[in-house]
Amino acid sequence: MRVGLTTLIIALAATCAFAQVYVDANLATGANDGSSWDNAYQGAAGLQAGIDDGSGDVYVAAGTYDPIVLATGAVVLGGFNNGDALGDRDPATKLTVIDGGNAETCVK
Repeated sequence: MRVGLTTLIIALAATCAFAQVYVDANLATGANDGSSWDNAYQGAAGLQAGIDDGSGDVYVAAGTYDPIVLATGAVVLGGFNNGDALGDRDPATKLTVIDGGNAETCVK
């Protein structure tokens, strides 16, 4: 019984894993569904689509993005190049900018 319970716990943990959603303002190919770097949400407005997706942490490639409205509990991480893993993230050199233009608030 103990082996069966351990297997069940591992299986549940695997099915409950939190995925990432990918966004790249500079990407012009792929499915534009956020499922991978190759299919990242695209364009300057892609960041809001990634947040609204709600499937997991939002990995954002270096670039400039439109103002956003953050959902409760949303985790948005910039500082990636397309194809990077979390360990490759470097916000100091891979700048991710949310450009509000002349607006006072660009993140709500």
